[in-house]
Amino acid sequence: MSKVRRNDPCPCGSGKKYKHCCQRSLTTTKMKQMVEISRHLEGLAKFAFDNFHEDMGKQTRNFIQQFNVDKEQVETYANLMVCWLIFHSSVRNGKTPVELYLMEQKEKEEHQVYEVVKKWQNTTPSLYTVQEQLNRNVYKLKDYFTDQEYTVEIHSESLPEVQSLLAGSLIVTGEHCEFYIDYAKIPVSPSNLSKKLQILHSEQLTMKDDFPHVLHILLSNEPADPVNDSVLALLKNTASSEIYEKALPLWVQWNNSQKLTIRKEQLFAAALHYYVSKHLLEQGASQAETAASYDISASSLSAKYRQLKTIIQ
Repeated sequence: MSKVRRNDPCPCGSGKKYKHCCQRSLTTTKMKQMVEISRHLEGLAKFAFDNFHEDMGKQTRNFIQQFNVDKEQVETYANLMVCWLIFHSSVRNGKTPVELYLMEQKEKEEHQVYEVVKKWQNTTPSLYTVQEQLNRNVYKLKDYFTDQEYTVEIHSESLPEVQSLLAGSLIVTGEHCEFYIDYAKIPVSPSNLSKKLQILHSEQLTMKDDFPHVLHILLSNEPADPVNDSVLALLKNTASSEIYEKALPLWVQWNNSQKLTIRKEQLFAAALHYYVSKHLLEQGASQAETAASYDISASSLSAKYRQLKTIIQ
């Protein structure tokens, strides 16, 4: 079947040229759909902020504090955390903000538009390599982990360079994809990135479930080599996953603040465990109980805990 040209008679039989009849209608319909999809980009964020801003704001601030995010990275980090929370935090009856928004819009929106917007609930952050700049604002990106390619429209004052690495959440907006809310440029060399990805693998961290921690590692200017693995290994085997996650940035800060000599891993692991439990999680474990978990005395734990406390505070 030959393709209908713009100046051919319209197949509908109106007698008009195709460009003045159905093509124009199709173009108009497509433009209307793009406008509606664009409206939902803003609508989803507004819905989340209007209904869950206190909880999302609290979680974002906690992540920034927990991972000791650099001041120059706070805005980008916060934007990506809000985006991640919209798609992955349970806020009401086990539902995420995007799922609740879609439930609200299902009966209101035109079917074709809704089918596009519905795909957003499957959004997961990832890492992308910029393959090619197709025009001023449109790029070809490749998912670093899956090799899947995307055509992405980017609106930013500082556009990315080819071969640079970007982290964020892509959503479908029609013919193209866009990063939702914001994206982060990951300033690492290939060798350093490889080391950081090894950390993610060894700690079993995923972009979907552990994005706050993953993004901190990717953005960090600190050396990618894990510090004193024996302490972290002991802590991971003894403490809960929540305590372990919150202790990681504290351990990096402790190592960076002074040259540590590790003769007894139990002392450092127990101090981290007790500090997180007492100050970050406000749990009721005593020094004696924590010390017993690491087979050390309460007085030894107390001394190492005070050392850690002076560094953190």
